Amino acid sequence: MIDLLRDTTTLPALRHLIVRGDSADEAASRLARSAWWHQLDRLTIVDPRAMTLSGFGRRAELHVPWLAVRWPASDPVRTDGWEFAFGPAEACEATLRGFTPEARREALKMHLSAMPVSTVKLVASRYYAPSAADRAFVSRDGLVVT
Repeated sequence: MIDLLRDTTTLPALRHLIVRGDSADEAASRLARSAWWHQLDRLTIVDPRAMTLSGFGRRAELHVPWLAVRWPASDPVRTDGWEFAFGPAEACEATLRGFTPEARREALKMHLSAMPVSTVKLVASRYYAPSAADRAFVSRDGLVVT
């Protein structure tokens, strides 16, 4: 299926692509050779190994303005938890895609502390509006939260 999509010559309305699965990162690498790849504004990789990706480095390798990564949902009635998006000028956005035990503030801070970021933007989503308490908790230890 990935090869068929890669070989498609035109997808004029495609701006945001979400690639899911156990080898989503490898699939994204194969798709990056597509004729339509340059028109993407955002690529989201949903992969069990997503949080181990080097977000900024991988974004540069894939030549996309924004690269978002998140864990796949493990249960059909639960959604995905924290999503991290890496963009131009070392921008990092964190948002909550759903309520799961893995999506606590402690988990957010743990993920951020493992990334080479000094500034992060907490982004509102359908499931989440960052509170002052969230910002204060995450900004401990010198991380700048906008």
